[in-house]
Formats: sequence, C-alpha cells, structure tokens
Amino acid sequence: MEITVTKTLTSSKEAVWKNLKNFAGVQNYHPTVTVSKSLNGKEFGMGAERSCTFTDGNTIKERIVDYTENEGYKVDIIDFGKMPIKYAQAHLGIREAANGANEVFMSMNFKAKMGPLGWVMERVMMKKSFIKLVTGVLDGLDSYSETGIPVTS
Repeated sequence: MEITVTKTLTSSKEAVWKNLKNFAGVQNYHPTVTVSKSLNGKEFGMGAERSCTFTDGNTIKERIVDYTENEGYKVDIIDFGKMPIKYAQAHLGIREAANGANEVFMSMNFKAKMGPLGWVMERVMMKKSFIKLVTGVLDGLDSYSETGIPVTS
C-alpha cells in the first residue's frame, strides 16, 4: 500500500531542509514522536540511523537508504517495535511546484503483517491513519521551520 501527501510551504525551502536534514531531530516536528536519537552517531546522509519513541510508548528504528542533498531522502524502518507492519519505507523531500512555490512531500509504502487480515487492515484502517499522521508531520515540519517552536501531540 502506498500513500503520498504533499503540502505547499509557508516557510522557506532552506529552513525546511535544515530540519529534514537533522535526522535525529524529528521530535521537533513530528506530533507523536516524544524522543528521537541517533543510533550510530551519523546525523544525516546515507546510513544515518535513529530511534523514535512515540506518545504510546512504542519505539521504532529507521535508516536512511537513499539521500540527495537539498532534495530529500528515503528511510527504511528497520525495527517496528509493536507495530503490526512487515515492511515500510518513507520518502521525504522538497521540490518546486508547478506554480513556482515550494512544496514538501512524504510518501509511505507499507505492508501489514497477518496475511489476508493485514491486507484488509491496510485498506480499512492503516491507510487513513497513515494519511492523517503524514499530514500532521508535514504541517509540523512547516510550522517548526517557520517558528522554531517544537510541535506537540
């Protein structure tokens, strides 16, 4: 299952990229991440890893697997904690929109565990939940980039 959410920026492309590039700083703009930290001392770029602890106490681990400076990166979730997910990859980036404005986007490609039941869960519950979550992340990123005030859940 794949979802994509796009948002036209109110803040500058440079400010947004600065915050996206701070891979371990995701708790500043992700509304449900309470703690994020680097796992391998690499702050950005290919191979950077982080753990994220969510408001519900679940923790995941992620790794950057594709990186283009000032444009975006792809992240594999390498440990799902208690989430019922078998595979997930996110792609975050910044690009120029057709009207000349800048936009930020996030795509998620994911597959649930539990075979046919997971397939139903993807379509009935998870797709809507992920769209809502990703929208909150992009709104938080734009807001934090503009104000410097971390978002909270």
